[in-house]
Amino acid sequence: MSKDFEIVVEGEFPGDPEQMWDAITQNTAAWLFPTDDMPGVDLVSERPTHHVNRMEGPDGWFNQLEQVIEPRPGGHSFLRCVHSGVI
Repeated sequence: MSKDFEIVVEGEFPGDPEQMWDAITQNTAAWLFPTDDMPGVDLVSERPTHHVNRMEGPDGWFNQLEQVIEPRPGGHSFLRCVHSGVI
């Protein structure tokens, strides 16, 4: 039985939008995707404000990460990250 899920995390972080973009799109931790077994697809890549990456598999499941980055005063950024899918 499959189940939809959505996890939303958001907050202000030190670093400008370019630094945040690099942090979420380069040299990610091993637990993030894409993986070697199942590559992800960048659905949206609007540097440095919006990124969506998605993996899809058999039987209709998917795993998707969406990040929206907004500049804030003082060299900070607001990040909204939505992890959604069907497992």
